[in-house]
Amino acid sequence: MMRNTLVQRIGIVFKGIKQGYMGGEKKTPMWSYGLAETPTTIRHMKELTEVERAEVEKIFNQPDWDIDTVIAKSLEAVDPSVPQEKRDDCPIVFVNQTESAQISRLLAPQCRLPYGIENVRAATGNDGLRYPWGNEEIDSTRAVYAKSGSLPVKSKPLGVSSEGVHDLVGTVWEWDIEVGLRGGSYQSSVMSGYLSGGYRLGDYKPSRRAKDFGFRVAWFDAE
Repeated sequence: MMRNTLVQRIGIVFKGIKQGYMGGEKKTPMWSYGLAETPTTIRHMKELTEVERAEVEKIFNQPDWDIDTVIAKSLEAVDPSVPQEKRDDCPIVFVNQTESAQISRLLAPQCRLPYGIENVRAATGNDGLRYPWGNEEIDSTRAVYAKSGSLPVKSKPLGVSSEGVHDLVGTVWEWDIEVGLRGGSYQSSVMSGYLSGGYRLGDYKPSRRAKDFGFRVAWFDAE
C-alpha cells in the first residue's frame, strides 16, 4: 500500500494551524502547518505495525526495545482506573526521539515531528495564551497530570485548543524535531512549572526513553 495512505488507515487526524503569529505582541510570524489532534496512541502503533511490520521493526531495532516490547510497556504505564476497552487509546510511550522521527516519516512523505516553535504556537495560540484553552488556571478538568499512569487521549475535552488540538499540556512529554520535549506529562505536578504551553525540557539524547515520553506527528502544510 502507498505510504501516504497510512495516516488515514491508522486513524491519525490532523488539525490545521493557520498562518499567523506566535505571542500576544504579534512579533513572531508563523507559517501554516498541520498538527495531529492527539499524541500518537497505542492503537495507532498497533495498527501501523499490523500493516507495516517489517518497516516498523527496522525502526525499533535497539536490543530489548522491539515494537512489541514498547507496546507492552506502554500498556503497563496506563493508569489502573482505565477500563480494558480504552487502554489502547492511551499514548504510546517509551519511544525515543529517533524512533519518533522515523515513524513520522514512515506515515507519509509530508509527515515529520513538529518544530518546537510549532508546539508553542499550537499550545498558546495567536495571542500568547498561558494554556491551550486560555488563561484560566489549570485543573483536572482540563489536563491529565499528577497521575500514576496515563489516561486515554481526549479525556479532558475542556482542555482542547481553539484549533481543535487535544492534550497539548500534560498527558505525555512530546518529542520535537530539535530533540526537545514539550508539554509536561501525566506525572507532572502543577508546582513543577512544566505544565504550560511554552515549556521545553531539553538537552536529552535522542536515544532517551521513559514511561511518559511520547510524540505527536506534524504535517508540512495546514489542510
